[in-house]
Amino acid sequence: AGRAAACRCAGWTQAEAFAGADAVFVGVVVGPPEAGDPNQPFAPDPATYVFAVEDMLKGPRLDERVEVTSSWQSSACGAEFVLGQRWRVYAGSDAGVLSSSSCSGNELLAEHAQSAVPPSGEGGMPTGVLFAAAGLLAIGAISVWAFTLRGPRAT
Repeated sequence: AGRAAACRCAGWTQAEAFAGADAVFVGVVVGPPEAGDPNQPFAPDPATYVFAVEDMLKGPRLDERVEVTSSWQSSACGAEFVLGQRWRVYAGSDAGVLSSSSCSGNELLAEHAQSAVPPSGEGGMPTGVLFAAAGLLAIGAISVWAFTLRGPRAT
């Protein structure tokens, strides 16, 4: 019987992972993995994940959204980034294409994170800011209404 292939990573420290990476950033996975042909389980095409970059820690300035490639297969040390997770990503760069693996030192920071970066193609204020502004307007309107009912106080 043959041996099953498995990923084996060297025991890097976070400092070594940082030193060995071309780019290090904190970001939230905002796009599911995509590949050329997902029906081919052993396809040579890597998985491509989309991240909303929140903080750049090392390397060239990145766009608000970046793509990071990794192997589809965990046995080939593919990173397993999940939609909505916040990660500190340690990536290599080859001709401007970022790639990472389960051996790169990536750190999961939050399971269910909200990105501060608006979805692609959308601008404007985050929803929380809009709700806070609406709440303040409502409080102001109630105050004005209450003042006009009672009238000015005599001194």
